[in-house]
This record gives sequence, C-alpha cells and structure tokens, in this order.
Amino acid sequence: MIGLFGGTKDPNIASLYQVLQEAEVPFLPVLVGQETIPEVLWDLSTDRLILNGQEIRPAALFHRFDVFASLGKSQTRHAQVWHELLYGWALAHEDVVLFNRNHQRTNKLAVLMKATELGLKPPYSVVTNQATLLSKLEGTGYISKPVPGGDQTRLLSEALQDPLLHKIPMTIQPRLVQPELRIYGIRGIWAAFWMKTESLDYRVQQDVEIIQTDIPTDLVEKLAQLMAFMHLDFAAADFKTDPESGELRFLEINSSPMFARFDLASGFTISKAIIQGMGYCTNRYRLYA
Repeated sequence: MIGLFGGTKDPNIASLYQVLQEAEVPFLPVLVGQETIPEVLWDLSTDRLILNGQEIRPAALFHRFDVFASLGKSQTRHAQVWHELLYGWALAHEDVVLFNRNHQRTNKLAVLMKATELGLKPPYSVVTNQATLLSKLEGTGYISKPVPGGDQTRLLSEALQDPLLHKIPMTIQPRLVQPELRIYGIRGIWAAFWMKTESLDYRVQQDVEIIQTDIPTDLVEKLAQLMAFMHLDFAAADFKTDPESGELRFLEINSSPMFARFDLASGFTISKAIIQGMGYCTNRYRLYA
C-alpha cells in the first residue's frame, strides 16, 4: 500500500490520486487542509502508527510539503509538523519505499558548480550584493534569483528597485529565452517537455503551454550523474535557451517538483512513472520496459 501525503488543495496530489484510483493500486490518502485534519498517533516505544483510530504501515510513501496552501500562510508551522512526523516515520523504516531517501538538502549554488563540471552548461552566474557592479549591468539583459530559491525570477532592473536587496547577495545571470525544457527523472524513467510562455517566470501568470517531447539522451546522461551526486531518484531539471548560441543552458534541479500540468499534457505520464518507481505496476499502467 502507498501512503499519499499532502495538502487537500494540491493539484499534484490530486493528479496522482486519480491515477492510483484508476490503476486500482492500493493506497491510503493522508490529506491535510483547513477543514481536514487527521487524528494521528505514532507510539515510538512500540513503533505503532495510528491514523484516525486505525494502525497503518504503508510499504511506500509519496509526500509533498510545499503545497499546503489549503492551510493558509499562518499555518505554515502546522504543515511543517505534519511533514516532520510522516517523513520522519518513513526515514526511520528503511524498508519503506521513499523517493530521495538519502538526499539531504539542495544548495542551488553547489548544484550550479557540479552541473558545470558535468557539462550541463549553466549560464554565466555571479552571486553578489556589490552595488557598483549591479549598477553597471544592463538591467533588462540580466535576471535576479534569490540564492536559496523560494521566490520567482525577476529582471535585474526590477529587483534593484527593492532597497532591501542591496543588502542581500543575489544570484545574477544573463537573461535566457524560450524555448524552455523540463526533464523529469524518476528512478531511471525519463520524461521531457517543452514549455512555452511569454512570462519571465511562468509560475507568476501560469501562462505556459506544455508539450511532451523526445528525451534528449545527451542531457539525460549528464543529468543522471547530477542526480546521483545529489542522492536523488525523483527530480525535475529545467533548461532554457542561450539567445546567442541557441544552446540549452541548465537552470536548476528540483527535488520536489510540480507535475500536475505535465500530467495533463501527457496522459498522466509523471504519475504513472511515480507509481512504477515505487514498485506498483499493472499491465495497464506499465509504460516502460
């Protein structure tokens, strides 16, 4: 049985939920929202996990933490507690199938360095808060990203309007262009998608067209090495185009990527691969040899 853990309003959880139902794979949803709070007890002395009065022991766990919008911003701490509880339970049981079990945390700068070493060709990048340097850069030709992530990409000219950012180092890169490519890796299963949008960061307006495409084997070989370095067996990497050379440049890798819209564009390819990657397959949903 698969434990499915996440927010009640998370479309990614909803997508996987639908495929699990249709594939008739046994699963237990543990969904948390403003009006849906399960009752839970984990007795560490006897190692019994009890949910809503029933003892459970799923053989696999799929979870998402960063999608608890249904709890509201003021309830972020509550979401963190639920994450620590169920993720901790899975970590404590090595026989439980868990994606990215040995992954610690993603440092985006270290990843860029390793990606360069592997030949994934990230764009030229600097991390700085030097006002003199930033003022010399042509603001619309460069973009600014927060060093730890967690926020949208902005034009440098826009970022420089925020007086607080002069005190905080930013990751600065040349502005890349469309097309943009996303590659999912799920325990040796790969899926690739072109993303077309007019926005600098499509997450702001959600104005993106997604088209599944052939898997670029040259990028996948290097990406597999990067995932091994990071102890990842489930991730998605994003690439964007260099306007001068036309080459795809590595942007970042996400250890808990969104996938609902990519499912809709591909007949639920990602959810099916997740199920297969956790060891639950039916002939109907076995996509790969």
